Amino acid sequence: MKVGIAQMPMDWTVEGNTKTICNVVNKNHDLDVLVFPELAITGFHRDIKNQAQKNLVENALNEISIQCQLSNTLVFIGYPLNENNKVYNVYSAINEMGALEIVWRKVGLTPSECTFFESGDKRSILEHPLGTFSSYLCREASDFNWVVEQLSVQSPSYILWPSYIGQSEFSVNTENTNYEEGSKKIAQSLSAMVIQCNWPNSLNNSNDKGLGGSKIISSHGDIIAQLPFDKNCIGVFDTTTHELVIR
Repeated sequence: MKVGIAQMPMDWTVEGNTKTICNVVNKNHDLDVLVFPELAITGFHRDIKNQAQKNLVENALNEISIQCQLSNTLVFIGYPLNENNKVYNVYSAINEMGALEIVWRKVGLTPSECTFFESGDKRSILEHPLGTFSSYLCREASDFNWVVEQLSVQSPSYILWPSYIGQSEFSVNTENTNYEEGSKKIAQSLSAMVIQCNWPNSLNNSNDKGLGGSKIISSHGDIIAQLPFDKNCIGVFDTTTHELVIR
């Protein structure tokens, strides 16, 4: 299976991000799967409340669904979900026919997210002809005991890790080390491959560096491939040969 990991440029608007997402899906239609970051449709920034309007997000999802069908590609993507007067930070799968297959609601929110998002309550799996998939979002990597408890009975073969995490290439702070170590424990405990997709740039703090660097972690808990830091690119990872090619 060939998986595209999209370190796409972060934009302030739904319109800008949706255009980028559809272009990536269109140009990489030779791939089986495309993985986008956390909150890919809106970005995560100080104006997210205005960009997370239900009609804007739903229109974006419709456009992306059409492109998934045209490209015959399974796409994983993050966005804010407005549901019953609550907003959730979610990650979902849109299949090759353009249908929304599953929605994962983020449970482990950051303090800043708690001011806007509601917490989800569980994690499940997606059974697909390409494999069995699940996900944890960003800092949920540090909640590895909870992730393992949620997924141990269901045995996913691939776990997606959409992120917005800053991490220096040369010096790693304690919090980010916990994320990486948590992800390694999750992969090893569940005998699953973890595929991260991280934002390559920040909007609120344009001088921030050390974003991107998306990792692929084997079922033995080893980092077997990594995308560049601070770079907009598509990493094409072959799950059979473990070869990574940067586009």
